Amino acid sequence: MEPMIVNPLEAFAVLNEDPRANYVDVRSVVEFAVSHPKSARVFNVPLVFFHPTTKAVHSNDSFLLVMN
Repeated sequence: MEPMIVNPLEAFAVLNEDPRANYVDVRSVVEFAVSHPKSARVFNVPLVFFHPTTKAVHSNDSFLLVMN
């Protein structure tokens, strides 16, 4: 199945209508913790990580491994 890119309202509708649907949020851990859709089928797999002190951006080298 190909991933869908949808806006928040479309995502809400799909999660409510399709029990096979999952929502993958690729924002940072902090952004996800602040606000995300509330569902058991919502997952956070960040594309990047931010160093807590320097704020340097580090890519998530495990992103593709986790998504597969």
